[in-house]
Amino acid sequence: MTVVQPNSISGINSITVQNDTLAIHNSDGTLLRNIVSDSGITTFSKVSVAGVTTQIGQINFGTAGTASTIFANGNAAFSGIVTASEFSVGTAVTIGKTNGNASFAGVVTATSFVGDGTGLTGVASTDNIITSTDATFTANVSIGGSLTVDGTFTRLNTTILDVEDKTVGVASAATKTSATQDGAGLVMYGQTDVNFIYELNKAAVGLNTALSVAGVVSATSFTGDGSSLTGLSVGITTTERTGLGNTTVFLDLSNAQHHTITLAAGISTIDCTGGSVGESHSLVLINPSSVGTGVTVGFATDFLFPSGSVPVMPAGANDISLISFVVKQVGAGGTEVLASAGLDYQ
Repeated sequence: MTVVQPNSISGINSITVQNDTLAIHNSDGTLLRNIVSDSGITTFSKVSVAGVTTQIGQINFGTAGTASTIFANGNAAFSGIVTASEFSVGTAVTIGKTNGNASFAGVVTATSFVGDGTGLTGVASTDNIITSTDATFTANVSIGGSLTVDGTFTRLNTTILDVEDKTVGVASAATKTSATQDGAGLVMYGQTDVNFIYELNKAAVGLNTALSVAGVVSATSFTGDGSSLTGLSVGITTTERTGLGNTTVFLDLSNAQHHTITLAAGISTIDCTGGSVGESHSLVLINPSSVGTGVTVGFATDFLFPSGSVPVMPAGANDISLISFVVKQVGAGGTEVLASAGLDYQ
């Protein structure tokens, strides 16, 4: 190794070193901490700097196509642009230029990035998520504000859908009309879909399947076939019979509410069976056009008249009388009705 001992070297245009390293030391053996050049320093090997190296001009390492290395044990300050195919940093890179810009043509990889990321695109931000591709969240997502979903199809693959609000709205529109309501409702998918849909032409909500209600159904009116209803009187059922004379005629209170009997000459006794407590019935008695030996009408003990007085029925031809009664009792004790009579309607 060649040692040059002066404290300073000046006026030298170039120094050629044939081995790998040019080491410039202070007199105490430490590496020189300040190298100043107005024109530039060129090396084809490596430069080892223990302190701060300030270069006003240009530093060239190696030749084109030859890789070289800068080793900086302290700080390296560059006032211009540093260009390299790769930078390897042990701990951190600090960019302190006034505008704070750094341009990288390739990929920047780090264990973490810290700082303002609002200018980034294609990434999920805690402030605003903007992505042109599908996003997948594998854990829970909490939204503190409102959620707006644009698109034509929203699918919820969930076991339980729990809505705290008491109202769930469908067919939302800026201007609500009866037309925007048409076809709105609920579809339950299955082998045969069950639809609970509003139908504009009927001005009603339609259900395309049977409805089972455990409680009471109330409405201002019911229309349709009510023949399968029980415990309900639908209209008044009537019966008409012709007496045979000298017989007992039974009124079946379970099958009709209005009864008409055209009497025959002789004695006819009126009795009744069936019925329900509280039912109202009516009985029209019509005498024959020819009374012959006379027409007599009697009532079985089932009929209770005011003050116990059984009315005396008219005996003339074509006479008409009306007996109205309410069922008082049925069952093992026998049927009893509370009756009143309107006689000889002209």
